[in-house]
Amino acid sequence: FRRNLKPGEALILVHQKEGVRSTSIHMFFVFFPIAAVWINRHGVVTSTHLAKPWRPYYASPAPACYVLETSPQFLDQISIGDEVDFV
Repeated sequence: FRRNLKPGEALILVHQKEGVRSTSIHMFFVFFPIAAVWINRHGVVTSTHLAKPWRPYYASPAPACYVLETSPQFLDQISIGDEVDFV
């Protein structure tokens, strides 16, 4: 088990179809907070959350197909409506 994410480290979860329930996440067995960023198929940020340890459910209110999990500091750099390019 890890104890943190370093700035610049991230995990991207890719889903074939946009959705709300299908892109929800849980924080069971995660011992540190993370930034969760939901992105739709057009590359637009639909939601952001500071996901806290041991919480059962986080989801975007709008459909998304990508979930970026990264260090909490990233929330200072991104906002709902921002466009993201995957390179």
